[in-house]
Amino acid sequence: MSPQIVLNDITFRYYGSTREILRGVSISLYRRERLLVMGASGSGKSTLLFLMAGIIPDVLPGKIEGKIERRVKSIGAVLQNPRAQMIAPSVEEEIAFGLENRGVNPEEIAERIDSVLKRMKIQELKYRKPSELSGGECQKVSLAAAIALEPEVLFLDEPTSYLDPLATEDFFSLLKEIDTEITIVMVEHKIEYAIPCVERYINLGSEGTITGQGSVSEIHGHTWFPEELRQKLERGSHQKKPEDDKLVLDAVSLSHAYDERVTALDKVSLGLHRGEILSVLGPNGSGKTTLLEKLAGLLQNRKESVFLRSKDNCLKDITELTPYAFYSSLLVLPQNPEHFFMKDTVEEELTVGNRETGRRCHTGVALFGLTRLLKQNPYRLSEGEKRRLTLAIAFQEERQILLLDEPTYGLDSPNLFPLAESLLKLKKRGFSIVIATHSAELAFLVSDTIMIIRKGKIVFRGTGEELSRKDEPFLRAFLPAWDGVNER
Repeated sequence: MSPQIVLNDITFRYYGSTREILRGVSISLYRRERLLVMGASGSGKSTLLFLMAGIIPDVLPGKIEGKIERRVKSIGAVLQNPRAQMIAPSVEEEIAFGLENRGVNPEEIAERIDSVLKRMKIQELKYRKPSELSGGECQKVSLAAAIALEPEVLFLDEPTSYLDPLATEDFFSLLKEIDTEITIVMVEHKIEYAIPCVERYINLGSEGTITGQGSVSEIHGHTWFPEELRQKLERGSHQKKPEDDKLVLDAVSLSHAYDERVTALDKVSLGLHRGEILSVLGPNGSGKTTLLEKLAGLLQNRKESVFLRSKDNCLKDITELTPYAFYSSLLVLPQNPEHFFMKDTVEEELTVGNRETGRRCHTGVALFGLTRLLKQNPYRLSEGEKRRLTLAIAFQEERQILLLDEPTYGLDSPNLFPLAESLLKLKKRGFSIVIATHSAELAFLVSDTIMIIRKGKIVFRGTGEELSRKDEPFLRAFLPAWDGVNER
């Protein structure tokens, strides 16, 4: 049987960069095969997928050495940033777009749309605007659009990165049921979920070379969390309440509706103390990002209040603060880190504006592992590297309150523990942090308080230890897993 795609001794770097992302990589991909691409953040996994799919060089330019052969007529692709793929005014039209371009008749298009929405369990999103969707909902729609195309090869780049634990399980169950005629290449950090859905793996090392490959049976049962992280989780090492009981942020009765059908938040109240880390968990579309936008003053209404402790040490309604006074105390790190960048190199990003260029800058570079990336274009970094850069910028800004939206996006398990350590160092320096995340592991490692919201309402608020004692299946879905997937 002839392979569908062949990469022979490929070395690649992006134009404008001297760094070789891949070195001497050779792969043959056969029909019906299901391949998992593994490796640490920044090892070149996404670049390899782009080369196999033809996104490089058709869309992204770069210097390629070696030979690539493709014998496929149709592909489907889901990339790391789902919003970047969405161009239509509604979910229905987004899924229809690719089918229309392939000349599928209108009756079949309608049938495929309804079928894939049902399989993905997102029928309620059919007429929604993409701009109103959460990151996880956007990812589900991108997956639906790719599956509806019925491609010969399906390329998945971190397809569950924005999905909550329940949606992640649903996705991999769906992946097992996809037509076995479809070849699948997947980059995924949630290895314990991915293994039952693939047959073969390759592992990329830090230098962009293949350091391992073979049957997934060789890696089944492997531990995907560092031993120190495992021990912390198993001991239930949850943080103590902050000794400083002074509120730095107080939100009362936050509510928001995007339209008559969708209530994103319903009378949510919370208080954040100095030196406290609050993690917000919940399903996709439950209101986590909307909550952060409310706290950041981006969405307001008259029936609610957000109070912020200003530099004169008084709690004030944010509507009474000048923009300078407000944003000199609070910093938002969005789901898409690219929205945060302005310069051509990592080094320039770290020194732009009033950011310090002295010892604190060097400390941030070392703390977040950015030394070898200083001359790189921030837009060319891996998603995990982009996250580390935004955290380094936040560290330098020294604002008392940080709002982090999905900070673990693009991070593999080994990099989760350094992130947790970094957040705890910020906490010790007096930072107060609110994290919207799907990572129960991160929440259990760093949080003083864990809050779970469902359909815009708080359904749990307490410590990780208190959450561990809950019996409700829905709440137990948000417990950490370190020896594989939790039984839920």
